[in-house]
Amino acid sequence: MLTTWAIICGGILFVFACAHFAWAYSFKKFCVEKKLAEFNTLTDEQLAGKVSILMSLRGVDPALKESLNSLLNQTHENYELIVVVDHKTDYAWQVVEQIKSDHEHGNRIKLFELSDPSDTCSLKCNSLVQGSRQIDEQSEYVIFVDADVVPHPDWVRDAISPLQDATVGVVTGNQWYSPNKSNPGSIMRSLWNAGSLVPSAVYGHPWAGSCAMRRADLERSGLIQIWQKSIVDDGPIKKAMTDLGLSVYFQPRLIMVNHDQCTMGFVDRYVTRMLTWSRIYESAFINTVIHAWLMVGAIVASLLVVGVSLWQQNWLALGWILALILAAKIFTLISHLMVRSAVAKAIEGRDRQLARLSVGKLLLLFNLIPFCQLAHLMWTMRAIFSRRIRWREVTYHIRGKQNIKMIDYQPYRLQNDSTSPSEVSI
Repeated sequence: MLTTWAIICGGILFVFACAHFAWAYSFKKFCVEKKLAEFNTLTDEQLAGKVSILMSLRGVDPALKESLNSLLNQTHENYELIVVVDHKTDYAWQVVEQIKSDHEHGNRIKLFELSDPSDTCSLKCNSLVQGSRQIDEQSEYVIFVDADVVPHPDWVRDAISPLQDATVGVVTGNQWYSPNKSNPGSIMRSLWNAGSLVPSAVYGHPWAGSCAMRRADLERSGLIQIWQKSIVDDGPIKKAMTDLGLSVYFQPRLIMVNHDQCTMGFVDRYVTRMLTWSRIYESAFINTVIHAWLMVGAIVASLLVVGVSLWQQNWLALGWILALILAAKIFTLISHLMVRSAVAKAIEGRDRQLARLSVGKLLLLFNLIPFCQLAHLMWTMRAIFSRRIRWREVTYHIRGKQNIKMIDYQPYRLQNDSTSPSEVSI
């Protein structure tokens, strides 16, 4: 009987691993390889319209200077960069001013301080609302970019080329965390994000870190008004565009590589926040909850079978359950590596590549897989009941999708006396 339970519990784990493999394969084949084969970046003559790029800043992200310099070195020449900084005392203001004065294309930057932020939405949404009002009247396209994104030279072209299809309303990429150092926090974030990237691409969930749309669609969709009562910028985008009869286009060339480090404490806050946004804005969040519970249930049941097998000295049952657990972990790791290889294909030819996958990092990935799966349930349950979110030193009370209260705004302060950027996410 115990051997039967070992096969059932371990088999369920292995089936989950096979399902993850199928998702990873679909992502690689249909979301990346197929789209890369079909896609052609258009020329400046074909993309004559002006582009406005909007960036919101609070604090200095590790790659901010690199990001700004990359944004000013785009092959598409007809664009402006609108930067809204939370406060003039924020060191990010000095960074932007320095690049604005030093870079040969610094005159593209339009720099603004966030004025009179509303407490009914997040500071990021406040910044985007203000930045949207500064868009040049001649601009045809708008691209939103996060401060931890380092674009490649053809980034603008890649973002707006799919918008030549009148049925496409939003072009989006996603982020891949590839830490240079193998600390557990950074690897845990990379593992979790790799798992979330696949359904985000398949279901067409926009990521505002690299997200483009027509200016006319931005205005007629009502997004600017929606953001005035929103906690996050990308959450409402899909519905707003779907209401206009427009689709979301996942552009694999907009997958951005992030080399930042982070601690386990940061991962805990970060993932809980991401899943809270998912709970508020994505109808498919129930699938996340069900998956998290079933996955952890299978893990716990398998560990119980291991314990009972040892206690009863049932070596046949122990052999079955350990073999199936190992097979499930190997298949899950292969799935992760398959998604990683798809990302590597998408970013081929860029200066910013994936960090080298050493044997030590590979072993750490393998060992952290079950811990990430267990933590995912904890983060999911926290997201279900989360009503207060701390985000870049500001606390928000979430009463509903369009009922947000910012309760303790203060200008961003450096965490130490150094103004030099670190490798750690903020």
